Amino acid sequence: MNALLKSSFLTALQGGNHLLRIFDRLFLLDDGESTCPPLFILGAPRSGSTLTYQAITEYFDVAYVTAPLGYAYGFANALTRILRPWLGRPKTVFSSDYGRIPGIFSPSEHANIWFQWFPRDGQLGHYLPPSNIDFAAYSDLERNVRSLSRIMRRPWVFKNLYLGMCAGALAQIFPDARFVIVRRDPLLIYQSVLRGRLLRPHLEWWSVKPPRYRDWLSLPLRTQVARQIFYAEAIPIRDLTRYAPGRYTEIEYSALCKEPINCMRALAKWLAPAGYRARSDSVMPNEFPASSNLTLDHAELEAVLAEFERLRQGFHAELF
Repeated sequence: MNALLKSSFLTALQGGNHLLRIFDRLFLLDDGESTCPPLFILGAPRSGSTLTYQAITEYFDVAYVTAPLGYAYGFANALTRILRPWLGRPKTVFSSDYGRIPGIFSPSEHANIWFQWFPRDGQLGHYLPPSNIDFAAYSDLERNVRSLSRIMRRPWVFKNLYLGMCAGALAQIFPDARFVIVRRDPLLIYQSVLRGRLLRPHLEWWSVKPPRYRDWLSLPLRTQVARQIFYAEAIPIRDLTRYAPGRYTEIEYSALCKEPINCMRALAKWLAPAGYRARSDSVMPNEFPASSNLTLDHAELEAVLAEFERLRQGFHAELF
């Protein structure tokens, strides 16, 4: 889809969903019944977050975004009521293509849902500073997520890596929310993101936009990638440490691949106090194939490690 067609499609999508939201208020389930807190899966691009999403939605009795909801997000409550018989039990699939899981009712990301409230590409990219949050501006978001949980009678799991740039805000908007940060060897992430960028030479940028990413556009591609994945991981960890202590945990991609069942059991123990329950009929393989072949030459490897170290040393002094 070329830039003009994409822009026209997004404009039409936003306009249509804006109108749908007016009618969707009639289908809110706002009866005061308590709900389980939502779970947000965050991490750097190419960190293994999609596999984590698939494992969690397979192992736990949870609801999640699907393609119909991703496009008709302005009609979320009505559509969830209509499609409820087909939602909440994904077909067991552990394949994906750059975050896209096959199947119309499979777990999905669909960032347009979140761009109703969070920056699509603001002055700070996707980043939303967590200080001085105007809670009134997000009351509609909180109310809709609670309603969707009541309609499905189970907690919702959301995976969208752009939300890592809004983690501190999310932790305050949903003061009971839980967060999973997926981590992977940063050199393997770098290698995979670089490959993704090289496959898309027509794009100025790809995936998560950290603060000041526009200042990096004149830098070598490898420097852009190193900075992108560093901030995509460092910012949510920093902000959740401050605004959600005790409410986030980490999953290591290599551990998930090696022992997925044990990894999910440990997560279930952590989530149980929040009301999350494992399915009795989940199908989880004993292991997943892990991509761990590092092909960077020595000079590039050393340069990337040096860039990571420079970023680490200056990170906590940065204000944005």
